[in-house]
Amino acid sequence: MEIQTVIIAGGLGSRLWPISYQENPKQFIKILGDKSSFQQTALRNKHLGDTIVIVNNCHIEIAKRQLEEIAVNAKIIVEPLQRNTAICGIIAAIYAKERNCDKVAFLPADHHITDLASYRKSLKKIIKSLQKSNISIIGIKPTLPHTGYGYIQVGNKIEPGIYQARKFIEKPPLNMAQKFIVQANYFWNSGMFFYHADFMLLQARKYLPKMLNAAYKAITNSTKVKNYIILAKKPYSKIKSISLDYGIIEQIKNMALIKAEFSWSDLGSWDSLWKLRNKDHNDNCIEGNITTDQVTNSYIKTDNKAVVVGLDNIIIVDHEDKLLVADRSKSESLKDLVGKFTVK
Repeated sequence: MEIQTVIIAGGLGSRLWPISYQENPKQFIKILGDKSSFQQTALRNKHLGDTIVIVNNCHIEIAKRQLEEIAVNAKIIVEPLQRNTAICGIIAAIYAKERNCDKVAFLPADHHITDLASYRKSLKKIIKSLQKSNISIIGIKPTLPHTGYGYIQVGNKIEPGIYQARKFIEKPPLNMAQKFIVQANYFWNSGMFFYHADFMLLQARKYLPKMLNAAYKAITNSTKVKNYIILAKKPYSKIKSISLDYGIIEQIKNMALIKAEFSWSDLGSWDSLWKLRNKDHNDNCIEGNITTDQVTNSYIKTDNKAVVVGLDNIIIVDHEDKLLVADRSKSESLKDLVGKFTVK
């Protein structure tokens, strides 16, 4: 069964500032190993079918270059403006229908997944679930009370590892997240959605009709340049910035959640990166010419020689002409702060 794979690679990754910024966001940075998370996403899903990549207009060349490095052929669709993920989900469905492909895999480009055998096992369950479900979601069993993720409450078990998705809870407060992790019927929302293209377009017409019309106009008036397509700016400028979750997914009744059988991280913050990195006997991740004394549970990265003394649970990142110093537990709030000034 062929599925139209759509990789969403237009984010700015500001929670990993200063190494991630507008011209070089985290999904294109080779943070863990010799491939970026964008490249890893393209490789682990290329067997599903043809690939579409949706990028920001300032990321065309880096996306093309990184696809060439891994020998993955993909159609690149360029957003003239950032408008969140609802419009991307609609455009993905339109292009899938043009290819007479009714199933779409909607995948963020910034996920870190290493157990490919278990990932493909979950994909088989996803494909099976789409025989009865309009939309299927991969859910991650929570390992800590994370307040930066959305949660999904599930209902009845349809079959082993497949549940009825019942309710979405967006980024709960800590006390609520603490309750969720001890209950068996709550999962993290991974943002990986699999859906029928026809159904998505019907829901878009019902819940986001103006956005659907603008999507068709943006495609009809798009500009084709070599092997990529630039969507028309004028209709795109009229589109509201809404996530696919909020705009459509949360309105749907008949959805399945497939429990992930693989380890997962979204590389969303310095704290999540600290958890993935190898650490020394003091639980520090040290990158660079750095001398430490009485430093614990910290992430320190610098391009220059540095001495750090007497700190715990700290992030220090000195990159080019930018410096970040933060409490590791507060790294999720970096996105809002960085948004207040221009990052070059």
